[in-house]
Amino acid sequence: MSRLRGLIDELCPDGVTYRALSELFDIRNGYTPSKKNPAFWDGGTHPWFVMEDIRRDGTVLNDSSAHITDKAIKKGLFPANSIIVAPERTRASQMSSACSPL
Repeated sequence: MSRLRGLIDELCPDGVTYRALSELFDIRNGYTPSKKNPAFWDGGTHPWFVMEDIRRDGTVLNDSSAHITDKAIKKGLFPANSIIVAPERTRASQMSSACSPL
């Protein structure tokens, strides 16, 4: 028996309802603005989280090491308290929650 199955059996004796994540969350991909364009980065005020921020600060992020400008934003900011899933090619994904809009 898997650890998850054991927890479900223990904590949810009546079972659970499985749903697609897209039914529960607004799922969007981010993109990295071109680092070659200084207008996207110089004087930026919006947090731009990278893996180093997640490794350093853990699961709740209040600020980032890099910031972007309004010119770098394509589809609007992600709202505060968004969940960030940051995949890496060399290890499992890491998740964090951003306290400020990003």
